[in-house]
Amino acid sequence: MKNRLTDVTKKYQPFIYTTPFMLTVLMLNLHFMLGSLYNPNIIYTALNVLTAFICFIWAAYSVLRLWIDVGSYRRQLIRIIPVILFFTICYLIAFARYGLYSGLFRQAKAFILYAPTAILVGGLLGVGRKETDFFDNAEWFAVFSFPVALNYVTMLFTDTSPYTNGGIGIADYMHLSYAYMPLLFVLAIQIVRGKTTFLWIEGQKKAFIVRTVLIILIWMLILGCATRGTIFCILIFFVLLVFYMLYSAHFNKINFRRLVLVFGIIIVQFAAFTYVFTPKGLARLERVNHFTESLKSGEVETAKDSPSVNEFGLDNLVNSLSPTYAVDLENSGIDYKTKDDAWIIGHTIKDRVTIYTLAWKEALKHPFTGMGPFGFIAKYGNYPHNFALELFTDLGFIMGSAVLIFIVLCFIKLVGYCKRDSDMGYMLVLLCGYVGYLMISGTVWNQPILSLGIAYSLCYTPSKRTTPANE
Repeated sequence: MKNRLTDVTKKYQPFIYTTPFMLTVLMLNLHFMLGSLYNPNIIYTALNVLTAFICFIWAAYSVLRLWIDVGSYRRQLIRIIPVILFFTICYLIAFARYGLYSGLFRQAKAFILYAPTAILVGGLLGVGRKETDFFDNAEWFAVFSFPVALNYVTMLFTDTSPYTNGGIGIADYMHLSYAYMPLLFVLAIQIVRGKTTFLWIEGQKKAFIVRTVLIILIWMLILGCATRGTIFCILIFFVLLVFYMLYSAHFNKINFRRLVLVFGIIIVQFAAFTYVFTPKGLARLERVNHFTESLKSGEVETAKDSPSVNEFGLDNLVNSLSPTYAVDLENSGIDYKTKDDAWIIGHTIKDRVTIYTLAWKEALKHPFTGMGPFGFIAKYGNYPHNFALELFTDLGFIMGSAVLIFIVLCFIKLVGYCKRDSDMGYMLVLLCGYVGYLMISGTVWNQPILSLGIAYSLCYTPSKRTTPANE
């Protein structure tokens, strides 16, 4: 039994490296085919939990086997323990203070399901130098991603009524677009790596055409979702990929031209979709138009706050509200959605600039101790939508700066080797593609890819192999 388990894990081992990035898009399409994306039930929840649990056991078994078989890797693998301990301690403190508050519990569920696996996979990628296995096997998920992508894009131009919320069923526009984003990243990187095959399709030109078509399809889906964070991330990713190719010691003119061509296509798509072919029924129009109109008037406003926010004033919110305002509302059974004066982010407080200003004021009020882990969420019902501000508000400037500096140092470590280690360089560009999400949408308390990136950097050791193997 043990030998059979070992043989199975070895055979399918490369796929474990893809799970933190590709599991969401796989489950979306699986639920779409089963119909549970529209009518979630106990099977929907059980399947998600079971799949996440299997991936965790698989990753943990792989780390344990590597720990036992290769003693030289233990020194690197042990470095991921402080990352796990940091988040565990912060969550324990938050639960001790706020109990099973839904804002905390919602983040904790997602963190428990996906972050530990991501940290373990980051360690495996770093010590084993498995970037090539990751990129080559992640492309298989393009096959599984077709049902939702084709259905969504088809309906986008025929009948937008089911998609006025920008998503499909219970998968809202953010969930949908961020699920497909890493797949687009991988396809673009494979073009740059000059891979001569795409799954079972052989020939570099054929593979390039297939990958380009898939990128166009996924980009159209993301444009339809109109998640500004995803669009921003993808533009950042392509710019970084172009600059990395120019910087890399392994520059290839043909692959660079292909990348520029694909980048040009998505820019044309973006312009055409925004100004020519935009379906009229999408909720995205109101959100995008509000932002563009504010720029024309010389302001930056992503959404319209409730008039009561300006009337009450941000300083009053910071100084007058209870530190557990949102928790108290929930415990008292009050539905904040029915109140015009409920100071909840996403309800009355909507504009990013307002949220950032509020977070900065809270950080200044608690410069040394911060509000505590999840303190901002406990007061305003949602996070600051900027991971650096969230570190300052929740942990204070001293501890928050220490964590931020640590993350930056992990990034700098990889930058130092990426010129001659192209496989790692492409992985770094992929990880940096998530920076936009961290800066305008994400929360530090539930960010598996950030955790993976930290673990990957801590466990990374440069090898003599500096170029990817072309097939």
